[in-house]
Amino acid sequence: MGLESDDGLLDHGLHVHKFGDLSDQCQAAGPHYNPFERDHGRRRGNLRHIGDFGNVREDGNGNIIAEFPVPQTSIVGPRSVIGRAVVLHALQDDLGSGINDESRRTGNSGSRLACCVIGRSDSVRSSRTR
Repeated sequence: MGLESDDGLLDHGLHVHKFGDLSDQCQAAGPHYNPFERDHGRRRGNLRHIGDFGNVREDGNGNIIAEFPVPQTSIVGPRSVIGRAVVLHALQDDLGSGINDESRRTGNSGSRLACCVIGRSDSVRSSRTR
């Protein structure tokens, strides 16, 4: 089941949030994961939250399939993202380029549509369909 494909929105902000708590419609996941207390930015920017994953695009059926490198983000060590939530937002992320405080905090990416917790398995199994 995908997102509503007739809402006219194609790009959605995707971020790692501080906590792995998915309750209260993803609100309990807290703010973006930002251990260095930087402003919001682009996925490949030097000055950004570790959890800034930028935008992902939905297809005509409301599905999102995305794969991308995320510099400065790790699954090991003291700033690991394991156990934290990934949240898909309703709006396009402005990548911190807006003129208001919310842009510097969240990229004006709007409400939380879906979330999951980043986990680790014994082995990596990947299937790709393109």
